[in-house]
Order: sequence, then C-alpha cells, then structure tokens
Amino acid sequence: MASFDFPSTPSNGQSYTANGITYTFDGTAWKRNTGAVKGQKGEEGTAATKGQKGEVGTGVKGQKGEVRKVRKDKMVVTDLKVKKVLLDLMVQRQ
Repeated sequence: MASFDFPSTPSNGQSYTANGITYTFDGTAWKRNTGAVKGQKGEEGTAATKGQKGEVGTGVKGQKGEVRKVRKDKMVVTDLKVKKVLLDLMVQRQ
C-alpha cells in the first residue's frame, strides 16, 4: 500500500484521496470520510425468461383408499366435543 502524502497547508473542507480512501480537512485534522455514498439509480433490468418445465416424477403411486359405506339412518360424528355431548345425552336418557 502506498503511503499517504497529505497537503501541508490544507484549507478547511479540502478533500484528499489516496488508496481509495477519502479524507476531509476539518480545520484542525484530516478526518476519514466514513459515510455511505449513494450513487445514482441504476437502469431497470430486463425481465427474466420463463424456466423449463420440470421432469415428471418417478415415485411409486400409493394404494387406493378404502371405500366406507355409511347408512343414511346413521350419523357419523368426527368432532370429539360433539361426540362427547351426544354420548352424555344418550346416557342421561337411559
């Protein structure tokens, strides 16, 4: 890395850049500029192209599920809370 060669008689607000680093003289000392520098907005990019279609899967097909017949005069209750309430009512009737 090259050495720094600051001006010997800088004026207040003067900048000096070496090795990609910029310093500003504040009237007393050289201070490294650490603030982020925001550049101009870039141009809009081009739209992406549609990707290729994926390959067809080669997994094993599962077995067909069991068909269950339910009589129309019977009710199937799957909600446990409802089932408990119905059972309690049936016990109270007896």
